[in-house]
Amino acid sequence: NLFSIFFFSLPFLINLIYFWFSLIYLFTRTLVAQFMAAYIYDSSRYPIEIIKSIPPQGWCIEMQRILDESRNQLIALSGMRFFYLTRRTILAVSIYLMQLDPID
Repeated sequence: NLFSIFFFSLPFLINLIYFWFSLIYLFTRTLVAQFMAAYIYDSSRYPIEIIKSIPPQGWCIEMQRILDESRNQLIALSGMRFFYLTRRTILAVSIYLMQLDPID
C-alpha cells in the first residue's frame, strides 16, 4: 500500500496530510518503543553503580552475590533469545540501514 502511494498522486489534500501524518506517527512510535525497550537494559545497570558506592564496611556476602548476578546476567528485551534489544543493537541496525544502497 505504501509503495503505491509514491507512484500515484493522492487526489485530495486531506489524503496527503493523512498519509504523511500516519507515516511520521508510525516511525516515531516505532523509535520510541525501541528506545523504551533499550531503557530496560540501561536501567538494569544502575544498581551496579549504587552497590559499588557502598563503603567496604557495609559489604557482606549477599551484596557480593547481588553484584555478581547483576554483572553477569543480561537483562534486556529479547526476541526469542535470538537477539537482545539494547541501545547498542538499535544503533548498529540503524547504521546498517543507512548504509544500504537504494534500489535503482
